[in-house]
Amino acid sequence: MSNASRFQFIKSQYVPTLTVLHAAIEDFSYDRHAHEEYAFGVTLAGRQDFFSSGQFHRSPPGNVILFNPEEVHDGQPGGEHTLDYLMVYAHPEQVNALFANALGHEHTADFRSRNTLVQDVRLRNAILELARLVTSYTGSCIDQENALYQVIERTVQLGGVAQPNQVTTRPDALLGLAKEYVHAHLDADISLDDISQAAHLSKYHFLRLFRQHYGITPTNM
Repeated sequence: MSNASRFQFIKSQYVPTLTVLHAAIEDFSYDRHAHEEYAFGVTLAGRQDFFSSGQFHRSPPGNVILFNPEEVHDGQPGGEHTLDYLMVYAHPEQVNALFANALGHEHTADFRSRNTLVQDVRLRNAILELARLVTSYTGSCIDQENALYQVIERTVQLGGVAQPNQVTTRPDALLGLAKEYVHAHLDADISLDDISQAAHLSKYHFLRLFRQHYGITPTNM
């Protein structure tokens, strides 16, 4: 990574788990990875190229990028200009109740946006306003919570799938996919990359979750 690429993470002083990343990238690319959080991004300048949900995407300035928790993706600048973008991260534990409220549910909801790349002025402005409040340390706790709700509400309006009262936790469900894949390919020479892809997790996130839940590595399955 050269000095031309800059990454600034700023945590909200009011809302737990809420973090803003402001990045400017010229010669840096992200390997495939995933986040535990929801990620709401805006391309500010340049072009943002990435692969996610089985498709290759190109995001010009003004576009919104949405990543669900544990959604594997990569990323790099596209074209000759510096990629400048904002990304807001919020943990499901912080926003599931907000999703439920926006959906009209009584209980918390595990919401999955069906959109990855979005052209929507309202959502873009809501994300930028939330990022502004966090990065400039202005406004009150209520201001930031309201701005976050505006992002959640517009995301819901743009479409997705909600699973209220989910019995199985998200990590358990993802690791269950990995176990099913391994058991279905017992006679094959499968790799850790194969298993982590089946679980929709990055390789290292998969290893960490697997050890936390089962106390062994995948090679001991």
